[in-house]
Amino acid sequence: MLNVLAQGDELHRLERLDGTVVGWIRDRTIGLHGSGDEHRAMTVAAAAWRALDTALRRQYPGWPRYEPVVDRLRILHDGRHEWIADDTRKLARLLRVDDAPPGMESFAVEFDLPSYATLGTLVSAAQSMSRALAEGAVAGPSPDARPDA
Repeated sequence: MLNVLAQGDELHRLERLDGTVVGWIRDRTIGLHGSGDEHRAMTVAAAAWRALDTALRRQYPGWPRYEPVVDRLRILHDGRHEWIADDTRKLARLLRVDDAPPGMESFAVEFDLPSYATLGTLVSAAQSMSRALAEGAVAGPSPDARPDA
């Protein structure tokens, strides 16, 4: 379970019940902290995507279901952002946390939701994504997956 705390227009902080900040909702995006390296970020993105996809499908029955090809996940650079993607779809934006202390998480992932998604949908999806990660529903790419240059 997450606490969702408003921080201003279109910005919310996601916290665990113990007060640990685990992510954010900004406009139509959901961001999650806690991806220690690129491989872990891809693993987190795949698990969170599945939960997000299920939440959107539940809320919007016409939402086209998509199952990422986990063994084909890689990091793409589009000139402006880095993305975690398989051969077909960009799942999440990869954010590098430059000021993370040594040994702390240095990546976060951010998911774009459709423009018609309501705040209630974003909160529900964030709860589902967090629960999936906490329950260990994480099946990531093989350790051989390499970023594309």
